[in-house]
Amino acid sequence: EQEVDIIWTDESRDAVRQLRAAAYLNLSLCFLKTEQWTHASNTATRALQGDKDPPDPKENVLTPEKKAKALFRRAQAQSQGFGNFSKAVEDL
Repeated sequence: EQEVDIIWTDESRDAVRQLRAAAYLNLSLCFLKTEQWTHASNTATRALQGDKDPPDPKENVLTPEKKAKALFRRAQAQSQGFGNFSKAVEDL
């Protein structure tokens, strides 16, 4: 939002949030395929809740299908990478 020649609207901010969430979701798959379990889990979480700590409800922009995908990828990282099956089941 630091750009001076762009007029930011609520719709444009939401579009950026959706693109960012989709990018994190894709990145989590890349990390799963390269067995980078911590990064896979973290990027799936960021797809779900954004970059803010504590999470900002405005960042919750994924459709139910994509939320399920993010939770599944985070569960894969927890189970395959860390052997933490109880945490994986929480996401499923």
